[in-house]
Amino acid sequence: MKIIFFIIIIYNFLIVTSQSNESFDLVCQGISSKTKSASSYNNVTGETTGTNYQSESSTKINLSFFEEGDETKGWIQLPSHILPKIKKKKKGNRYDLYNLELDDEFFTAKFKLNAINKPSLTLDFKTGMMEFKGFGISFSGECFKR
Repeated sequence: MKIIFFIIIIYNFLIVTSQSNESFDLVCQGISSKTKSASSYNNVTGETTGTNYQSESSTKINLSFFEEGDETKGWIQLPSHILPKIKKKKKGNRYDLYNLELDDEFFTAKFKLNAINKPSLTLDFKTGMMEFKGFGISFSGECFKR
């Protein structure tokens, strides 16, 4: 009888533990924007002029976050065309998320591309929209579970 009681307690513990650890594997499709620059040289005057412009493109981003014990962890995978020239090289362009906050409506986090570029990310669970903005880059799009 004690063995059956013990098995029931362990079974209930495993069910509760497995239900409390949520994980999300998402693919987000939207528009990314990256600041680029162009310059030209005038042979007659000898002047060089430059300008900055925004380059927009259709982009797919992978986002994953999960609960591990009392902590929420995750990563974001960015395509090469959105990354700045100066960046931390990461295998598969996967950047760890930090300062993660998760509630019923929103997921917020930051990720570090380099020493000065630390974009802030927000995912709205009600609409499925994800946005992030960093120094010279941004993204806005809709996310779906994989």
